[in-house]
Amino acid sequence: MSTPQASPNPLVSAPLESKPLSLASQPSADGSPLAARWAGLRRDLRMFLDGLAGVPQPTFSVRQPRQADRQRAQNQAAAKATLAPSAVGLLKPRPLVVRQVLRETASAVTLVLADPTGASLEFAAGQFFTLLVPCDPAGGPPLRRAYSACTSPLDADGQPVTTVAITCKRVAGGIVSNYLNDHIAVGDVLSVLGPSGHFAPYPSADKRRHLVLIGGGSGITPLLSILRATLQSEPGSQITLIYGNRSAGDILFHSALNELAAQHAQRLQLRLVLDEPPPAWTGGQGLLDARNLQIELRALSLLPGTVGEGSALPREYYLCGPAPMMTAARLVLQDAGVADAQIWEERFASLHDPVTVGGAATTPVAMQLQLRRLGAAGGVQTAVSDHALVVKPGETLLEAGLAAGVAMPFSCAMGGCGACKGHLTQGEVVMSEPNCLSSAERAAGCVLPCIARPTGAVHVEIES
Repeated sequence: MSTPQASPNPLVSAPLESKPLSLASQPSADGSPLAARWAGLRRDLRMFLDGLAGVPQPTFSVRQPRQADRQRAQNQAAAKATLAPSAVGLLKPRPLVVRQVLRETASAVTLVLADPTGASLEFAAGQFFTLLVPCDPAGGPPLRRAYSACTSPLDADGQPVTTVAITCKRVAGGIVSNYLNDHIAVGDVLSVLGPSGHFAPYPSADKRRHLVLIGGGSGITPLLSILRATLQSEPGSQITLIYGNRSAGDILFHSALNELAAQHAQRLQLRLVLDEPPPAWTGGQGLLDARNLQIELRALSLLPGTVGEGSALPREYYLCGPAPMMTAARLVLQDAGVADAQIWEERFASLHDPVTVGGAATTPVAMQLQLRRLGAAGGVQTAVSDHALVVKPGETLLEAGLAAGVAMPFSCAMGGCGACKGHLTQGEVVMSEPNCLSSAERAAGCVLPCIARPTGAVHVEIES
């Protein structure tokens, strides 16, 4: 799925907000808000006068904790106690009912999902949901697949939506994609995890920027969600979408994209590119390889130093599509001088049917977990926290950490995105296969806590 280049993690970066009590509202032991302050002043004055008179002072004094201090400690304990259930809850699926089944192309279907209770569905534009699909005729366990939302998280009134749409493109030999395209019907109920992912620009009215979206094939789904949400929530921003496909019949959301481009002609620039264009085609032609991407980006004045370079708004580049297109786009942008912090990627990794590898411990084992988080602005300093945890039989490293209240980073929770990636410095783990780790990452000792189960005591370091 996604490996964000520089993205805020809501789970990690959103601390529990507590409102401090004012001095006038801090009650004392006798019920008077000012009594505690007066008592403290008298005590400090007595110690000062005794010091002047040469009276020896005790090496320490015992003070009763103020009620405000006790309340603060209780709040901290409550925050720690509530963190684990909320975080672990993200690993537990909830039921969503299929409200609509929309045929996008001959090989792609959109499912409109809703909470059976009618509750709102909160997510960020660009995030994805993981479906647990019971498509095994023999009654085996459901298969997990992640699909990005293609709709905006807000309705026309700016309120959280009560439905979310995900789009699934048929994959040759794909068990889940073929099942969703051929068998899912209105009224069916699916178990869903999420939302997850950090491929999200988090639109808001106070932002002014130029989003350059580069997509290919089914990679348009999160980009369309971002496009819709940004047009709706950021009136001062502009968007350019470069979208490549094999043929005109493969263009997902063709009509919707044309309608949005017509409605927002001053803010949205749409550039469709086809590898096999029809005779009357007026858009771009060819594969979105490095050569053609450079041509398209320069023609649209979207690279630094381009003659007639577009608006002065700061640019952010969001890439999603086939791996060769993603690699080519990043190289073209980097060669042109675009900073890594301006480039965001959503990488799709096909997990097919993951196989759980045996050998995990059958008794509780110890895990030493070290988290490193950026502290100062610009990432100059790093905050380190150490945690001594116990991994129960059958648990993954991620499940054990979240259950203990540790705010570990994660996204898809099935080994497909790498958001939880860490380094195993001691011990051994087993992981289900296939997963998104490259051979170089494996050789460097990288592990995915969301699917890693220890064989014995382990030490793991994670940078988030």
